[in-house]
Amino acid sequence: MAAAHALGVTHGIAHTELKLLPDGTTRLIELGARLPGDHIVGLIRQARGIDEARIYVQLALGLEPDLTPTSDTAAGIRFLTPPRGGVLRSVSGIGDSGAVALSRLTVEPGGRVRPPGDNDSRVGYVILHAETAAEVNAAAAQVLANVSIEVG
Repeated sequence: MAAAHALGVTHGIAHTELKLLPDGTTRLIELGARLPGDHIVGLIRQARGIDEARIYVQLALGLEPDLTPTSDTAAGIRFLTPPRGGVLRSVSGIGDSGAVALSRLTVEPGGRVRPPGDNDSRVGYVILHAETAAEVNAAAAQVLANVSIEVG
């Protein structure tokens, strides 16, 4: 809150990223007066029934949004990255887990992919939904264990 206020963000939604350091301290690495990216808005809507985009607009219009959750479940996302850079041949093995709500490729086979290391190397993602965070994490681990990304 202090960082947002120091930057003049006093009203609305701010996407804030903190890094937890090995010594237990935290460092602010990003603060933006914007909605979060990487499907976070959808994950919150899915897990808690809270529509951040709607809230953002309501706040901009001077309205008082209802922040009451309408569900109490968990959602998560896992990004698919290739083992190395090259030309994407295939992605397989995502499977049919009941927890997989959505899976998408963001690079089609035949497209060039970057070596793993940052978000530019992603070739797709899997969104998961379950009753608890532990169930989402277990399903995500199983999905990732079965995924095969072939690069030539």
